[in-house]
Amino acid sequence: MIKDLCSIGSTWNQNGWLKWAIPGLIGLLLLTLLTRCSPIESDLGERTQTLLNDKGMGWAKTSLDGRDMTITGEAPSGEARNSAVEMAEGVYGVRTVDHDVTLKQWFSSKFNLKQEGEQVVLSGSMPDQASIDTAVSKAHSLYGETNVTNKLSISDSASAPAWLAGTTGLMATLYSARNLAMNVSDDKVEISGEVETEAEKAQLIAEAQASYGDKFTESIKVVKTRPTAEELAAMAAAKLAEEERLAEEARLAEEARLAAEAEAEAARKAEEARLAAEAEAARKAEEARLAAIEAEKQRLADIEAAKVKAAEAEAALLASCQTDLTQMLSDNPAVFNKDSSEITGLSYRVMGMLAQKINYCSDVLHAKKLYIDVTAHAGEGDTSPLDAEMSQHRIHSAISYLEVISGAHHGLLRASSNKTAADTSTGNSQLHFNITE
Repeated sequence: MIKDLCSIGSTWNQNGWLKWAIPGLIGLLLLTLLTRCSPIESDLGERTQTLLNDKGMGWAKTSLDGRDMTITGEAPSGEARNSAVEMAEGVYGVRTVDHDVTLKQWFSSKFNLKQEGEQVVLSGSMPDQASIDTAVSKAHSLYGETNVTNKLSISDSASAPAWLAGTTGLMATLYSARNLAMNVSDDKVEISGEVETEAEKAQLIAEAQASYGDKFTESIKVVKTRPTAEELAAMAAAKLAEEERLAEEARLAEEARLAAEAEAEAARKAEEARLAAEAEAARKAEEARLAAIEAEKQRLADIEAAKVKAAEAEAALLASCQTDLTQMLSDNPAVFNKDSSEITGLSYRVMGMLAQKINYCSDVLHAKKLYIDVTAHAGEGDTSPLDAEMSQHRIHSAISYLEVISGAHHGLLRASSNKTAADTSTGNSQLHFNITE
């Protein structure tokens, strides 16, 4: 077989071998380049991608053709795109860097506030939760957590709201407005609602223009719902003047009434005097005079008899009052709790009876300038004799209850001038009432 190959080779001349040797050498060179380039590209790509990721540019993706790199992806800004290209160019081994990077389309953050009665609704979109929390926290501090509905959402395409601090500050100024609506974005600020005075409107507009300039538009109405301080002062002055006028009219009317009554009384007395004089003149001289003298004697006798009878009746009534008061206190349960000046519940009934009896006897007591001397005793329920202090406490407690609670006439009951404790000779009773001058 070797001989056959040799015979074949002998048939080729030198130029035939060269035709086949040159392509073989080129192929061998290409094969060598391919096997060497693949590890180099992988190393450059990995190092570049790691650098970009570490710098927060994970959006940038790399691809290599040999040592020539292309960056693709969506950059948040032109500056970020240029920075990515510069970083890739700085990687050792990269020859050229091209890019096919698109820029991210950002949209303005939006903040809307709408007042519906006592409720406030927040809506719109923000780039992060921190921005939302800032707006919601301000609304809570102004309107209360229960009155705020949060409909704000996060959007990764929303731009950072550089106007947020000014907006939260303006919310405080807008707190007094009614039916408020506020729409804020990068290119406009719209506010509508109602305020009480032109001064409030002017202040609000001035603050908004200071923060937003010509981006600010408004449709704020001045709707007056309450009187001004000047109007309130005028109303108060008018009310006072009316009260003074009515008081003066009432005074004058009362003076006129009293004067008329005085005139009528004088006329009545004059008429009575005239009639008495006419009657006296009409009497017959002697017989009428004697009859009048006799009648006067009889009248005086009758008056004296009536006085005696009245005195006897008053004495009998006073005796009956004294007896009844003593009997009531003796026959009923102890008035005070044991060793105390506190009136028991069982004594409420007898205290009411005592008050009725005192009031029944009050006319004769007042007429004769008498009063009821009240003393305190140690009763059967007490464990020790009363000292002077406890005695006085019980006396004042009983008088206060009878006058304030039971309705006994004031001034008829008086504490005994004897400050020492009394004996226990009254049996079950702890009090004693004595009618005296």
